[in-house]
Amino acid sequence: MTTEGGAGSRLPTLREAPTVRSGRLRAAATEFRGNLRDLGLHLATHWRLIVGLAGAGLVGVLIFAWSGLYSVAASSGHYPFFRAFLGYALRQSVATL
Repeated sequence: MTTEGGAGSRLPTLREAPTVRSGRLRAAATEFRGNLRDLGLHLATHWRLIVGLAGAGLVGVLIFAWSGLYSVAASSGHYPFFRAFLGYALRQSVATL
């Protein structure tokens, strides 16, 4: 690798001197790819359940809209949670501009 002083000395390249940090990063990336592959396999195996839950959710949203439980009138205002969320979004938007 390197020698101290003399005409034949040179600095080590990155490939010659890998750091512990890059080794950990490489291991984490490899583990992430493996986990992502496992997730894809799991989702592919249970696609019927996922499609069924998405369909049930869509039917639930349509039934809720059909029922008229949520007032969309401008005069009635919003529920406290929505009012707090919209106020937060307004403050963030103004602060960003």
